[in-house]
Amino acid sequence: MEPLLTHLLSRESVSNFGRSVIHSLSGNRLFDVEAMNPDLVRRVARLRRACQLRRRAAAAFPFVLTCRECAGGELSKRAEALSDGLDLPFTLNELCLVKLGTHNSELHSALEEAVRHVLSCESCKLRGHLCEGCRSPEVIFPFQRRRPEVRQCAACGACFHAACYERCLAPPLGEGCGRCRRMRERRTIRMSKKAEEEE
Repeated sequence: MEPLLTHLLSRESVSNFGRSVIHSLSGNRLFDVEAMNPDLVRRVARLRRACQLRRRAAAAFPFVLTCRECAGGELSKRAEALSDGLDLPFTLNELCLVKLGTHNSELHSALEEAVRHVLSCESCKLRGHLCEGCRSPEVIFPFQRRRPEVRQCAACGACFHAACYERCLAPPLGEGCGRCRRMRERRTIRMSKKAEEEE
C-alpha cells in the first residue's frame, strides 16, 4: 500500500482483473495514511488538511447530531452524511476526493456551519466544557483550534485552554489533569468503602 500512497492516485495502466479489485475495494476503509506514511501527510498539504478537518469534525458533529434544535434539519442531515467513518481510515474514494479538492471543501463548509451552530445554540453550550486548568466561566469545546485554542486530556477527555494544558499537564511541573485526579480519588474511596464492608 505504501507505493499507492507515495504516488498518490497517479494514473497507471491496470489489467481488467486489477480494475475489478480496485473497484471492489474502493469503498473499504483501508488507508490509515497517518499511520502508514506520516511523511506523506506532512508533505501533501491537502492530505494534511483532510486529516485535521476529519479530527475536528469528529469532535463537532456529535453536538449537532444530538441537538434538539437541529433534529431533522438540513445541518443535521449534512453532518450525519459526512460523519460516517471520520475517525476511521480513508477509503480509496475519499482519497480521490481529497486529491480533487472536493472532500476538504465540503467537509470544511459543513464543519464551519456546525461550529457556528454549536457556539450560538444554548442547548449545545450546555454540553460544553469549562477549562480544568483555570476554571474560567467561558464554555469551550474540543473542536476549537483558535480563539481560544483548546486541548484535551487523552485519558478522560477534559478540555483545557492551550496555556492551561501546558501548565497543568506538561512535565516536569505539571500536576496532572484535575478531572483524572478526582476520578482516581473517587475510585480509591469506593474501593476502601468496599473493603470495609467486606470486613
